[in-house]
Amino acid sequence: NSAIATFFMPSDPSRIRDMHCKHIQATPLWQCGPAHYDTILVDMDGSADSINGMDVTQVLCLFSFLFLNKMFPCALVHWYKCIGSQPDSTTGLWMVHLSFEYDRLHKLSIIHLNSIFRAVHL
Repeated sequence: NSAIATFFMPSDPSRIRDMHCKHIQATPLWQCGPAHYDTILVDMDGSADSINGMDVTQVLCLFSFLFLNKMFPCALVHWYKCIGSQPDSTTGLWMVHLSFEYDRLHKLSIIHLNSIFRAVHL
């Protein structure tokens, strides 16, 4: 299971300011190796301009379905939750943890692939 994300990186330190591609993977087993589930930034309402407007999720499965002769590419994701309201003062990085519902049930959703902003490394 993989998808290709194409995105523009205006804050790219190399100053190339070009389009970039990244494969987003959700692979339970690949050639007898370990599972690989990528993390992504999701912009659910189209107004995100920073992590404050986006959500972090882990892709568990990529799939599509046909409804009324229209194809819908989707992902099953496990949500993360930010720890605090600003980046860590020591590292300058946002800290996150997996989000759970009551009784430690995984907080899962199905999202449209168009809501994926970009892949991220945690």
